[in-house]
Amino acid sequence: MSLLQLIYASDLSGSNESELSTILSASVRNNEKNGITGMLVYKNGRFLQVLEGKKENVLETYGRIGKDPRHQSIVLLLKDAIESRDFKDWSMGFKKLLDSDLENFPKYVKYFNTTLKDVDIAARPSIALEILKVFSTH
Repeated sequence: MSLLQLIYASDLSGSNESELSTILSASVRNNEKNGITGMLVYKNGRFLQVLEGKKENVLETYGRIGKDPRHQSIVLLLKDAIESRDFKDWSMGFKKLLDSDLENFPKYVKYFNTTLKDVDIAARPSIALEILKVFSTH
């Protein structure tokens, strides 16, 4: 089976965090239906998400996210063929980061406390996968 791993970052439109539960519920439902696994990390209006699954399903999901008005400033960070899933246990793992979560990982702070335009996460996409893996276990 040809699997794809796609990682993107985006900002929450507006400042209404009450949308998070709606976004997460829809993600879980759609991902289960489409055989997609992944992880979503959120802090200060910033999303960092990985999607894994069949190439066509992942690309369709990413396309739907791109049309969602709750996401703005979407940046594609990584799109790679993979042999196996890194986040196989979740249709959508979720971690809302607190300042205390980042205290032990100071090198990640800048990715959540500045705008996507001010921090060049795209220049080092492997940091995105690293962040997602670290916070999937904390």
